[in-house]
Amino acid sequence: MREPRGESLQFKAVLPWIGLVLFLSALPYIAAWISTPANKQFVGALVNPDDFPSYLSAMRQGAAGSWIFHFTYSPEPWQPRVMMAPYLLLGKVAGLFGGSFTVWYHAARLLFAFFSLSMIWVWVKTVFPGRRRLQLTGWFLIVFGAGIGWITAMAAGQGASSIAPDLFGPEWTTFMAMLHTPHFALGIGLELLFFGCVLRMLRAEDWRWALGAAGTAAALGLTYVYHIPVAGLVTGVSLLGLAWQLKRIPWRLFWMGAVTLLPLVVLLVYYTAVANSDPYFAQYARVDHVIPPPRWFATIIGLGFLGLMALLGIRPWFKGDLPWLVPIWAGANLLLLYLPWIQFSGRFALGLSVPIATMAALGLEEVMLPWLSQRPFYRSFSRLTPTPYASLRRIFLFLVVPSTFILPIWLSRGAMEDSGYPTYLPIAELEAMNWLGQRVEEGEIVFSYYPVGNYLPAVMPGKVFVGQLDFTTNLEEKIAAVTQFWQGDGGDTWRKQFLDEWGIDFVYEGRFERTLMGDDVEAPGALVYDRDGVRIFERMGEKKEEG
Repeated sequence: MREPRGESLQFKAVLPWIGLVLFLSALPYIAAWISTPANKQFVGALVNPDDFPSYLSAMRQGAAGSWIFHFTYSPEPWQPRVMMAPYLLLGKVAGLFGGSFTVWYHAARLLFAFFSLSMIWVWVKTVFPGRRRLQLTGWFLIVFGAGIGWITAMAAGQGASSIAPDLFGPEWTTFMAMLHTPHFALGIGLELLFFGCVLRMLRAEDWRWALGAAGTAAALGLTYVYHIPVAGLVTGVSLLGLAWQLKRIPWRLFWMGAVTLLPLVVLLVYYTAVANSDPYFAQYARVDHVIPPPRWFATIIGLGFLGLMALLGIRPWFKGDLPWLVPIWAGANLLLLYLPWIQFSGRFALGLSVPIATMAALGLEEVMLPWLSQRPFYRSFSRLTPTPYASLRRIFLFLVVPSTFILPIWLSRGAMEDSGYPTYLPIAELEAMNWLGQRVEEGEIVFSYYPVGNYLPAVMPGKVFVGQLDFTTNLEEKIAAVTQFWQGDGGDTWRKQFLDEWGIDFVYEGRFERTLMGDDVEAPGALVYDRDGVRIFERMGEKKEEG
């Protein structure tokens, strides 16, 4: 049943669904706050908790006046870099109005999610002009669509983590992006806004859309750096595809495309050449930051029926008057995802669900449903419901949404059942860290175990010896050194020399450090904090006496 053209999807039609998405993306965090155990505090993250304090650190730096990100998760002299732009700006807002950085973080996540959900509405109207049913199906599939990871999860539980990216991959689905971090939620919307501007530029040959795309490209690259090659490759191939269709080179559009791509080229050069001039950043970018893509089998599971419908939509897409940019986006994104020489190519998954779901909408509405309505079973099926065609559509929509609705329930249950790190931290530890944050000055180094070192940069301007999976240089060696220090190996003389060698100014001893202790170990330095099981030693006075 081919849809007549003319009517467009109204924003008010998707507004209740937007409300549902925002509620579901807030639900696990509300559950965590409500379920906080006695004498503990919810840290604020349920997905990739190791990264969360680094975002708070950027917000703290932004509130203090910084416009670039300073790395404080390792004692080595990392050079500041243009990174974490959304959090630096958010910190400036939070510093202006006051309030908890964690609250501002989640308020921004929901605000950016609303922006992206609105951009999805604009996107489907741009791709499918005047086709309300296709627009609504496309919007629904982009927002709620996922694979069949829920089936593997029912069979294997957490054991399905390596083969169900739609449940365990933070970048895989649109809903997961909005559940995860503010810059993921914002990145989806900016990518849609960028490609929407590019589409209108290609259709109208209007410089206004080229300039709009260029401005959006700059914001996109600063928000989610891994979108830079995706946006550049898709735009470039789309221009070449248009030239092939026209059998000539559209020079005006090529010049517009050059302007559009200029901010992406500048940022790409910065991150691949300028930023990597710092050997510590280069080690992070080229060695330590390993985010592999899912295996091909896992990708098939992660796409599920959505991928099948997208495949069925390829032929009518190219036969119809629809923009080539969408299948080009899907193909280019998959190509980048599996580039063998990029160790963090898994990051390219963010946004891949958009073109897949957009094509799936066409495959469902113009291939699957019309074909099924001509099968012999359809007459019998029609006796079961007054709206057989719509009921068939609902069945297929139901097949792609379980993972999306399972996620918030799963995370909520996990938060309610958990009682320790990394979801929660003891209040006594947080009070000690906040005290230390007021005492430590920029450039000073705190020695602690990983859980404390991971959170400390969120509240203090100094550095930690160890604390982040990617931003701590030679992480495993440093964790081994911390373990050796607290287990008493090497004796007091070795511990003192070790602290001197690394220029340690404060030694933090709390419950996490005591889990490593063998014999009774006394940290060198003057005891400056001793409260509720946490002791902090300062070594500056000791150093001065020696000097």
